[in-house]
Amino acid sequence: LIERAGQLEFLHQTVAEYLAVRHLAHDLASLDKAVHAALKAGRRWPRLRAARRMLDNWRAWHLPEEQDSHTGFLLDRAVEKGIDCESHLRRMVALGGAGGSAFVVRQHLLGTRIASTTVEAAIEALAKAAARQRTMGTDRLLAIRLLIKCGDSRGQDALEEIAVDPASLRIDLYWEPREQRGDPPSSSNHEWAVNKVRYRALLKVLARIAQDPDMSGTTHVHAAIAMEKLDRSFVRDQSGLDVLRTVSRSEPDPQDRKMAKWALANATWKWEGLLDGNR
Repeated sequence: LIERAGQLEFLHQTVAEYLAVRHLAHDLASLDKAVHAALKAGRRWPRLRAARRMLDNWRAWHLPEEQDSHTGFLLDRAVEKGIDCESHLRRMVALGGAGGSAFVVRQHLLGTRIASTTVEAAIEALAKAAARQRTMGTDRLLAIRLLIKCGDSRGQDALEEIAVDPASLRIDLYWEPREQRGDPPSSSNHEWAVNKVRYRALLKVLARIAQDPDMSGTTHVHAAIAMEKLDRSFVRDQSGLDVLRTVSRSEPDPQDRKMAKWALANATWKWEGLLDGNR
């Protein structure tokens, strides 16, 4: 089994992706076309960078994590065949927003061959995104997660700040979320219901950090604390409380457990008051 995009998948899927790329590489023109499509190398990037910065919800580049393994094999094979990928990756870091830098760092963590200077530039871009409160919340949390996975202390620092004030996480008011069945939630107060779904997207990323076995107990606790506070303020389905309770029981380090239990006791008291007030 391997972990990909927060889900466990069978290794044979990765092997199938590898074999598919090897087959594609027999035709150099097809391989080059596939690489350009994956990197959007032929895209005409916006020239008005100042205008881009004004649009906080603007995302220049995004590729779902589910495709990372296949794309990594594609890039490695392209390099072996002499196809230029590095200039496009550098361009992605410079102009691709948080999504472009996140892609480069994810590929680096998978072991894809990328120049160290490009990886370092991507990490710096993620560090800036993690520290900026005007960065969209999901992008900010994903940047924090990748920084922590890279062993960069700035990721943990940013997470601890969010645990103190998770309301500082921004939701994208221009993004119309859809439930899994494809329809927006119906409610007499549609905007309130839609915002709940937007905040659930933040809770999902925080839960992923809090439950990641490769991360430290301290990281788990701070992510769970942030999740509980955000849930109590905006969603109120107690999913954050459940994750915090699990963390308080499962962390092996006594100090981490103590911090989680203290936060859980404080949160439980506040939830009881909240629920009593709604009766």
